[in-house]
Amino acid sequence: MSQNIKFKGKVADPQGSPLSDVLITLEGTEVTAITDRLGAFEIKASAGQVLVVTLDGYTTVKVQADAKAVSNIVLKTSIKNHFDLLYGTIDRSKNLQSVSQVENVDLVKAPVNNLRNAMTGRLTGLYILGSTGNPIFDASTLTLRGTTPSIMIDGVFRDYLSMAPEEIESITVLKDGLSTALLGQRGANGIVSVKTRKGSIGKLEVSLKAQAGVQTPIGFQKPLEASQWAILFNEAMVNDGSAPVYTNADIEAYKNGSDPLGHPNVNWFNTLLEPNSAYSRYNLYASGGTRSARYFTSVDYLSNDGLFKTDAVNPYNTNTNFTRAAIRSNVEADLNKSLTLGLGIFARVQSGNEPGTSSDNIFTALYNTPNNAYPEFVRADSLGTSADYQNNLWGLSTRSGYTQRYNRDLSFDVSLRKSLDEVTKGLWVKASGTYNTTLQEITNRNKTYAAYQRIVNPTTSAVTYQQYASNGQLGNPSAIVSTISRNIYFDFMAGYDKTWDDHELNLFMIANTQSVVSGASNLPYNYNLIGTRANYAYKNKYLAELAISYSGHNMYAPGNRYGFFPAVGLGWVLSEERFMENAKVWLNNFKIRGTYGHNGNNNVGYYVYNQYYGSGSGYMIGSGATTVSGITMGSLANPNISWEKANKFNIGFDAALVDNKISVSFDYYNNKYYDLAQVRGKNSALLGDDFPNENIGKRRYYGLELDVTYQGKVNEFNYFISGNFSTQNSKLTYFDEVNQPYEWMWRTGQRVGQTFGYLADGFYNTDAEAAANASTEGYVPRAGDIKYVDLNKDGVINFLDQTSLLSNKPLYFYGANLGLSWKGFDVSVLLQGAANRRANISGNTAFAFSNNGKGQAWPINMERWTPETANTAEYPRLSISNSSHSQALSSFWIKRADYLRLKNAEIGYTLPRAFTSKIKLSMIRFFVNGQNLLTSSMLDYQDPEGYSALYPMQRVINGGINVKF
Repeated sequence: MSQNIKFKGKVADPQGSPLSDVLITLEGTEVTAITDRLGAFEIKASAGQVLVVTLDGYTTVKVQADAKAVSNIVLKTSIKNHFDLLYGTIDRSKNLQSVSQVENVDLVKAPVNNLRNAMTGRLTGLYILGSTGNPIFDASTLTLRGTTPSIMIDGVFRDYLSMAPEEIESITVLKDGLSTALLGQRGANGIVSVKTRKGSIGKLEVSLKAQAGVQTPIGFQKPLEASQWAILFNEAMVNDGSAPVYTNADIEAYKNGSDPLGHPNVNWFNTLLEPNSAYSRYNLYASGGTRSARYFTSVDYLSNDGLFKTDAVNPYNTNTNFTRAAIRSNVEADLNKSLTLGLGIFARVQSGNEPGTSSDNIFTALYNTPNNAYPEFVRADSLGTSADYQNNLWGLSTRSGYTQRYNRDLSFDVSLRKSLDEVTKGLWVKASGTYNTTLQEITNRNKTYAAYQRIVNPTTSAVTYQQYASNGQLGNPSAIVSTISRNIYFDFMAGYDKTWDDHELNLFMIANTQSVVSGASNLPYNYNLIGTRANYAYKNKYLAELAISYSGHNMYAPGNRYGFFPAVGLGWVLSEERFMENAKVWLNNFKIRGTYGHNGNNNVGYYVYNQYYGSGSGYMIGSGATTVSGITMGSLANPNISWEKANKFNIGFDAALVDNKISVSFDYYNNKYYDLAQVRGKNSALLGDDFPNENIGKRRYYGLELDVTYQGKVNEFNYFISGNFSTQNSKLTYFDEVNQPYEWMWRTGQRVGQTFGYLADGFYNTDAEAAANASTEGYVPRAGDIKYVDLNKDGVINFLDQTSLLSNKPLYFYGANLGLSWKGFDVSVLLQGAANRRANISGNTAFAFSNNGKGQAWPINMERWTPETANTAEYPRLSISNSSHSQALSSFWIKRADYLRLKNAEIGYTLPRAFTSKIKLSMIRFFVNGQNLLTSSMLDYQDPEGYSALYPMQRVINGGINVKF
């Protein structure tokens, strides 16, 4: 058919804004055109031919080559209609696996260092808990259906989640046995699979994003003033039968500040810490391509400061700081019509700096040092201290030197994909290789510093100074720890895709090998696998998937290294049945699915099947009493050790309703883990050696997951709301524990990670009441102490009365994502939370006078028991020498830690296209976003996520600009 007519057209979004880089293809040919900045295009075609119009993020449309039809083509935004699975993609309507996915458009809204923190609240089944606000270690913990998932980047096991979100196309969580069947011994705990961005056909797009923000610590307890501390300390001393330490004059001096050297009241938190810190990130990427070559290249720089104040006299930085510079380039080139070369390069340099004594040690000292411990300075530049503390906090922070951390990561990916359509249409093969190397260095340049105790002679009032330590010099590094790791991966894949009549068949095969060396002295961990997968669909109505792999690991004994890991899935698209015809008006798609798979987890250790011997204590031999080095036997070997195993069952459904405006996904899972590596609890210590792990443990994880999305449009007003809800429950079905005399002491049958301690039953209100109840082994309780339940009724409180403290009900966690756009404005809000959650509140951020009576006291300690507050007290009586009774692990310290958090919010404005096109730009967008903005929790005096962290969690308020050329 001749192509002798030139058609001119335009492509726009529903609001009429032109769309650039839209691909127009003449169906059945290789003739293409690309829209310019004004959405215009030209293409030659014969009248009646079909033009296919595509753009990422929009619904593909087909129009006939007609002057009127092409003059104003409108593309509607669309939800991504496929999942990025392991080694390929699949249409959502045909997917049987249990997966959740988050796209680039959501990830880029979070001003965070690590992608772990950008996923929070967006994925069903994945529970993400913030663990610290330290910018160097700013990574949350991940729990997927009760276990810790592995990380894969572009199909390879590697944990590089400290990346720019602009580099990421999608993050997919693979949850059931079918989705991870092709991972063999490494699939049981699930996978967080990251797919990086590739280039696409279209004109060059250059994006520059610059953003900067302010971080503020959250969840801080404010310590008591020195006078309040002294009053409570006196009370504790009296409670212990001792005389008060501080006079009324002392307390008044602390209060009015009349004697800052003798009666200091130093707020060490304000002295050492800034109220906020800086965050900034800059990203530049270029993307585009033709039919013969596609490319994506990104350069990113991030800087994140810590909270510590610095001293201008230091020529070096003592604040905590984290910087990251990274580059990624993914290129695909068609060497000919059937051969495609893929190249990927990722390079990253990360640097961390903190005080020489470490950030965590400084926060520990902060929690252990009251305001009246010593003055900051006792004279001029001389640091103050005392015999009880000796280390001055300002000295710890600014005069102990510094520690630098340096990480360098390099990754090289190469692949060749060959289409074998000339042999059989739909047949292809692909070979890939990856080389990854990591260098980690920690350089400690510590130094000592002098601190002085001011001593006043009570008779003469003469002042002398007792010096502790001396001012050292910052010389050569006191220690350099260097670790080099290497990760080499090769695979070969083959696939065959065929559709005939009402049948669709997709076959896939993979063989891969990976060698990982961590540290110069370690032998490599080698993994080998072959696997295959088959997908079948009949009339897009009846679906089946079968996968099986055979994998092995060299850390097991020869002859016991390999195993089979099969999985199967079945699905039924009820909405395609005739009896559902009448429902199609509102039910666009309804599919039920179920999977069952057998996976493995190679939790093995380092060649534990061999018996090892090492250097032991020396001994004397011979008349000359010669010293000879001894040899000691290491832990007992276990030649039968094997991988842990899991049988994973999943059933669910997917639905699309009301013209695909509403989508619903539901899953129920029940995973049985067995042959878990554990040390037997009934082993005898008489052997005199450590026993090995054996494959004896059994656990079960089960729960529900629900994901619902609704999107709508009213004129120029677009909106969506998406909610997800998950439950996680577990049961320790077998644990070789020691024989327990009472049922309430059994660990078996409890939730995984259950906490055991005493059941608290209020306070003793009188000494007589304490004497009339069960006695505590080794201690005589008094009025104001916590009363414990004597479970075995033997009149003694001891370990036989310890029982489970946490509910065996499931953990609930959820997220709600709301968004709207109108003309150039857009708003998004992410709410995230958890329920039926408990926290063990203890240690130096809860107990008064920890650290042998030298520690801080907190506002919650003001609610302590006294005879006057016996009916309202929230905290046991104060004590120093007898505090261990009430501070024992018990239900009293297990607090509800449910929370609802405004995790992320963003407001943006995009300038009109009519303006930006005049200055030769495709887009200018201004935005303000934030992370951890507001929190509602019953744990109101500490952050419900970071309550156990030394370095506090951070709130981030951030703004920036995104310009596209």
